[in-house]
Amino acid sequence: SSTPFTSGGGTGLRTFTISGTNPGITVDQDGRVQVSANAIPGTYMETVSVTDQLNVVETRSITIIINETVTFRATGALKTTLNRLRNFDSVTVPVGSPSIALLGKVLTTRR
Repeated sequence: SSTPFTSGGGTGLRTFTISGTNPGITVDQDGRVQVSANAIPGTYMETVSVTDQLNVVETRSITIIINETVTFRATGALKTTLNRLRNFDSVTVPVGSPSIALLGKVLTTRR
């Protein structure tokens, strides 16, 4: 999930919504945009809206990039982000995962 959108002003309770083309992208009522593990990879232009109790609406456009699942093969031991040596046959980073660091390189799956 993302850093939550915030709203100031307005009256009463606020409701967040998101509109766009990917059903795997949602926003919760705390304003956090979330991407499901089965979301289709691609670049999406989305609009996050917040509506207050008097139906006053504010919107923000965002771009979300969902990368393909990353898989690579290792021939020996790798150090994890906690500097522990581990043996792997393969490592898979599923869609929607946060960044991982391996061997001093950062692999990022953007959400």
